[in-house]
Amino acid sequence: IGCDPVTKVCGYTEFDREWPKHPELNADRAAAVAYLAGKNWQNGDEVVAGWMRDHPLFQGYERDSGLESILIEQVCIHAPALLTCTRQDCRKCGRFDSGFSGAIVRRRMGLDSH
Repeated sequence: IGCDPVTKVCGYTEFDREWPKHPELNADRAAAVAYLAGKNWQNGDEVVAGWMRDHPLFQGYERDSGLESILIEQVCIHAPALLTCTRQDCRKCGRFDSGFSGAIVRRRMGLDSH
C-alpha cells in the first residue's frame, strides 16, 4: 500500500520506487483506487495498518510489518471475496509469482493445512 501522505499509514512499500517509472500504469492504479473509493470500498491493507497503528500489540509495534503481513494474510484467507493472480498469463500487468499470494490462494482452496 505504500505510505499514505494523509493518514500516515504505511504498509507494503517494496514497489513504491517503481510506480514513477510507469506513469500510465500508475495513472490507471490511481484511477482504480479513486473508482473503488467512490463505491465506498476500502483498501484492506490500509484498514489493517490503521488498526495496528491505533491498537498496537505492544508499544513500538504500531508498524511491525511481520505482524501486519500475518494479519493481512488471515484477512485475505477468510474474506468473502479476493482478487489476485498467481498465473503466468498475469505477468504482463502484475506480479504473478508472489509467495504471499500463492499461500493465500492455497489456503482458500484448502490445499494448505497450516
